[in-house]
This record gives sequence, structure tokens and C-alpha cells, in this order.
Amino acid sequence: MNRKRYLQISELATTKKSVGWLPVSPATCWRMVKQGRLPAPFKLGLGTTVWDADEVEAAIECLKSKRVTK
Repeated sequence: MNRKRYLQISELATTKKSVGWLPVSPATCWRMVKQGRLPAPFKLGLGTTVWDADEVEAAIECLKSKRVTK
């Protein structure tokens, strides 16, 4: 069975205390969602917002390819 992987903002964004998947702050992650550069997160429950890790990986690859071709 293929298990879904989920990321919380603390794993996605980089802070002074930890390195995340992206070298940007939590505020920048939310800005990127608003701009459509990252997929929208969803709620797993009260106070638990997550991103699908596979969707985030695809978005990162897309961002990388746009950066290389410019």
C-alpha cells in the first residue's frame, strides 16, 4: 500500500531553528500559495494544516525548471 506523505509548515519552511524543504520563511510559503506557485494546503483537523508532499515536490521541480530556463 502506498502511504501519503504530508508536510506541515514547520517542515516546509526554513526558520532560524530548522531547515525546511524550501529555503524561505513561513510567510513566503503562504505568499507562494496565494500566487499559485505552491499547491494549496488542506486541513486534517482543527489546527492541523498540511500539504501533500508529492504535490510540493512537483511544484519545486516546476520552480526549478522555470529558474533554469530564464
